[in-house]
Amino acid sequence: MVSVRRGGGGSAGFCVCVGCGHREAHRPGVPCREVRCPHCGKGMLREGSPHHQEVLARRAKRVE
Repeated sequence: MVSVRRGGGGSAGFCVCVGCGHREAHRPGVPCREVRCPHCGKGMLREGSPHHQEVLARRAKRVE
């Protein structure tokens, strides 16, 4: 039996804009990285995802 690894964080949660911080509910079947922010037009990430954590860590380093 071959195990298939699927990405994604499930149907619940939020997409977060990397530019302005706008949050909107995640739409099942639509990856957050394919959604553009309705306020500023930048890409969005799944809240709490490894990529989102990386963005937050980079911002924290800039502040120091």
